[in-house]
Parts: sequence; C-alpha cells; structure tokens
Amino acid sequence: MKTVIPTGEIVKKFCEINEICCLKKKECAVTIIMVDDKETHICKPCLDTMIRDKKWYIEGARVW
Repeated sequence: MKTVIPTGEIVKKFCEINEICCLKKKECAVTIIMVDDKETHICKPCLDTMIRDKKWYIEGARVW
C-alpha cells in the first residue's frame, strides 16, 4: 500500500487514473495528489476506489 498526500487543490482537468468507475471520458473536477513526489490528477470515483482497494493510503481517510 502506497501513502499519497492530497494537496487540497481541485482543478478541472482529465483524470490520470483509469479505474472502471473513472470519469476520464470528460474533463471534470479532479483532486491533485502527490504520489512518489509526482503531482497526479484523480477524479473522486478513482480516488475512492484506490483507497477502498488498499492500493493507496491517505492518513485519516475512510471510504464506505
């Protein structure tokens, strides 16, 4: 499990992660997170999936 750091910044761009639930087909609100010191844009459904599947960890984050 990789620890990621959210920047708190939300922008309108395309999601860089391609999970099944992804909004990648259109430009949408994405959160900017830091993964291995690299800025990554991710939509809410993909972020929830990555945390729920225990691929990523954000301190204090919970997904139902």
